[in-house]
Amino acid sequence: MTVGRVLALVWVGLLLVPAVPVWAAEGDPTYLQSLIREAHRKNLAERAQWRAFLHYEPTTLGGLESRSDDPDFFFADEGKTDPRAELEATLRAFFAEPTEAQPIEAGETGRQHPQCAFPARYHWLRGELGFDPARLPERPCPRFEWWRDQLDAAGLTLVFPAAYMNNPSSMFGHTLLRLDQPDQTPDTRMLAYAINYAAETGDDGGMLFAVKGLTGFYPGHFSIAPYYEKVKLYSDLESRDIWEYPVSMDQPELDRLVRHLWELRGIRFDYYFFDENCSSQLLALLKAARPELRLVSRFDYWAIPADTVRAVREETGLRAEPVYRPSLATRITHWAGQLRRRQQVTARRIAEGRLMPDTERLTGLPPKPRARTLELAYHYLRYLKADGERSREEAADIGRALLVRRSRLEVGAREKGPPAPQVRPDRGHASARVQLGAGVRRGYGFQEVDLRPAFHDLLDPQGGYVDGAQIDLFGITVRRYSADGRTELHRFSVADIFSLTPRDRFRQSISWKVNTALDRYPLEPKEGDFGERPWRWRSNGGAGLAWDLGSGGLVYAFLEGTADVSGSLDRAVALGAGPALGLIADPLPGWRVHLRGRLQRFALGETFTEGSYHLDQRVTLARNHALKLKAARRHLFGRWWNEAILEWAWYV
Repeated sequence: MTVGRVLALVWVGLLLVPAVPVWAAEGDPTYLQSLIREAHRKNLAERAQWRAFLHYEPTTLGGLESRSDDPDFFFADEGKTDPRAELEATLRAFFAEPTEAQPIEAGETGRQHPQCAFPARYHWLRGELGFDPARLPERPCPRFEWWRDQLDAAGLTLVFPAAYMNNPSSMFGHTLLRLDQPDQTPDTRMLAYAINYAAETGDDGGMLFAVKGLTGFYPGHFSIAPYYEKVKLYSDLESRDIWEYPVSMDQPELDRLVRHLWELRGIRFDYYFFDENCSSQLLALLKAARPELRLVSRFDYWAIPADTVRAVREETGLRAEPVYRPSLATRITHWAGQLRRRQQVTARRIAEGRLMPDTERLTGLPPKPRARTLELAYHYLRYLKADGERSREEAADIGRALLVRRSRLEVGAREKGPPAPQVRPDRGHASARVQLGAGVRRGYGFQEVDLRPAFHDLLDPQGGYVDGAQIDLFGITVRRYSADGRTELHRFSVADIFSLTPRDRFRQSISWKVNTALDRYPLEPKEGDFGERPWRWRSNGGAGLAWDLGSGGLVYAFLEGTADVSGSLDRAVALGAGPALGLIADPLPGWRVHLRGRLQRFALGETFTEGSYHLDQRVTLARNHALKLKAARRHLFGRWWNEAILEWAWYV
């Protein structure tokens, strides 16, 4: 890395330096008052651009409030809720004398003049009010200008790393922005800079992490870093495929975005997992560049990254086709599929250090499969190093030997990587879902309405989503039974999460599940009467293994535990455990079958046995429409019965 590049990274790091304190106006008070009057005459405080710069959004009670929670972002004491007062205070601050804040040269630290600390506000107000440089001198801002020149933004790309199930804050995926430079090529785009917004969560985990993330107790900040660092984190360390969407944005808008990004250095925003998250705040940054965008207002209650990607594509357009960047794990799986079993085992053992790179099992192969085996061993070695299973020194020595042997083989170019999935994330089904169904239970009919705000389950159309990943949140099901004419809340699901990661020779993954919901026993525990359906709070979780059968098939085996709390139980609580098995297959395009069964023996508290086996099917009708047919044979409290339901799913 050149000295200039190192200096660029140091200066980009200045984005984390806090903003300036409040400044008192001096200069020409008469001219200041005339500017304030002209700003009010033009209603600048009501303009979409001013509100976008300050991140104002409507409140429930009808007012406005900035999403920023940092006092250094405002010049007026009431600036968080009063756009007019903040505009007046900003103009007043621009008149600060240079004795209060000398220009800061590149490489120095210290205060900046308000014109330099908030260049987007200054540039826009100067254009709207026509500042007289003799009465309001423009201050030199070499620090900002040097930083802006290092970014050299000529294009913008929205980057979407897919879901990462082992981190609750990344289960829905993530978004960031890349600032592309002039004449950038596919080989040099890794050297561009990425804009990220994230929460500072420290070492919190478990329930504390969830509660603080839902209630805004974590600070969120914008940051900027070389794009290759983000690719290393998401693609190599977390095994997440990445999609890059080139956004259509002209140069004046890019310049406005960069100026506003400088204003956000070190500014705190309270981070909320569902709405004011990474995706939502990046939408606000795009709105500052193009204030007529309706991006933020489309996500009042939750902002799911895949949905925000669709919104950006629809409202801004794309200047080129999206680029697919498969993760290291995806590439290893693809390359392993090009080799025979014995060659896969050889590659794995070399990477693990159990065989030397000059082993006869490798040298005895023809040149082409030998080259493929060497490449697979090298990339699996990278995977082990990223996962912490091989030290940097060990990986360097073995990797060097593998590359030397590969370079000696004249077999042409390296094999192409895995093809892009047929359906991009922005082309998958919408995350909210409405289901209308009619079914039968023990010979009696019922009708059902199911509402789910987010996000995806194993039976939904899989295109654009991580296969084997399910996140169902806050689902509500209402049923009407024909036998007694009663309409009742059947189920309220807080969370239903399922992570199926197939095991193979290169990944020994553990699959897991967790769910909790308020629902009803299908019959009365004491009398076994199918007419009464008492309430229970059920929490279930487990872990197990999954295996890929090929051709769209997957089988899994779990050990699960279940806890029921219900006033209909003699002891109010029942704790049970048992096995669960399942098979997921896609016999034809658009047709998915999920065969599953489970057995739970409740031996603590109330004692009973519960078992069931299900055959669920889904046929995709269109991108946002599907038919589902579910049939089950169930056993509880000594009784057996059958259930079936036909549902139409509409994703909105």
